[in-house]
Amino acid sequence: MKKLALVNGDHIAKAFFNYFRDKDVEIILFDTPDKVIGDFDLILFYNYQGKIPKNGVNLHPSLLPAFDCEGALREAFLAGVKVSGITVVYDGKILAQFPVLIGNSTHFDEFEKEIHNLENLLYPIVIDKILKDEVFDFSDLLGGCGGCRGCH
Repeated sequence: MKKLALVNGDHIAKAFFNYFRDKDVEIILFDTPDKVIGDFDLILFYNYQGKIPKNGVNLHPSLLPAFDCEGALREAFLAGVKVSGITVVYDGKILAQFPVLIGNSTHFDEFEKEIHNLENLLYPIVIDKILKDEVFDFSDLLGGCGGCRGCH
């Protein structure tokens, strides 16, 4: 059985529990990193600004390296960028990024909701790939290449 520690990830916990429901994975929630006690295959963080341990994975709500701060969502929105997104970092390397477009009439609440929906979709898939020692690919998220048939 694989063991995951999910730190400061209350808003994504449900997505993890649903995704890993029928898999041999145990998920334990922690409020802060200093409360993580025990051996875990991975320690999962959300927008963590401290030192990430060797088996730590961090989901950051921006397209790194831009807006590498605690209030990344609000900072990106207030800066007026037209593309933001999310980034998953493992062992100091970016494993996955996915963009979110911000239209001229987009309200912050809409942008925030879209980011959180994407986090709930992407983060568990990337973690599953790490646990299986597989490489994440966008087709894992999008359910295929889109059917242009250019790769056949």
